[in-house]
Amino acid sequence: ITSVNKDLNGRPFVSSFEARDIETYPFYAVQWHPEKNAHEYGTIPGTDKPKVASVNHSATAVVVGEKMARVLVTEARKSMHVYAQVDKYPLIWSYEMVSGMGYYLGRSFQFVYLVPPGEEPTDNSKLEEASKNLSSAVA
Repeated sequence: ITSVNKDLNGRPFVSSFEARDIETYPFYAVQWHPEKNAHEYGTIPGTDKPKVASVNHSATAVVVGEKMARVLVTEARKSMHVYAQVDKYPLIWSYEMVSGMGYYLGRSFQFVYLVPPGEEPTDNSKLEEASKNLSSAVA
């Protein structure tokens, strides 16, 4: 256990942990979003109130998020797995993305992917374009 926090009722919960032997078992878990410190800014439209007042934007908080991202990427690079079943399990950008829909769905996200229940996308043009962009960015 690497961190413990308290919920809104004051009850403690494990908010992050990692395996004791991360070389053998590279298991990590968090009950929070380390990326929010560096990337989630903004105010409620028409006000000076932050969208999420509880997000810490201090330099230390941003560094923690960056270090966690580095750990995740380092672990991912050790994997030799290849995503080969794109037709059976399409990637998220195969679905329609709508800007601003999050507010209508009771969420404060800027973009929402609309995935119809039980339906797989038939248009892979977005997937092919994204794959090309990713390949050229990595090359």
